[in-house]
Amino acid sequence: METTNPSLESPLPPDAIEAGKAARLLKCHVSTIHRWVQKGKIPGWYRGRQPKRLLVSRADVLEMIAPVKPADGGPAPECKAINEATDRWTESVLKRFGLA
Repeated sequence: METTNPSLESPLPPDAIEAGKAARLLKCHVSTIHRWVQKGKIPGWYRGRQPKRLLVSRADVLEMIAPVKPADGGPAPECKAINEATDRWTESVLKRFGLA
């Protein structure tokens, strides 16, 4: 299998996990993990006999997870806009039924 990822030749890290477990952590399909390794987006290692197992570093996988909230603890800007729109809609429904 030809690849552009040089990490396939480097030593296996101690926190290596199988691609399936990485996919479950990221809530994506295992083929996405394989594709990211092939494109060099994350390092990966093939180990074992046929069929070979793709392993990735757990630390590299966890770096792919973006925080939902900003560091200051407030809601993300896009969430704030959605929450405001939802609040306006809720208020209009309550008024329509005489509950506000």
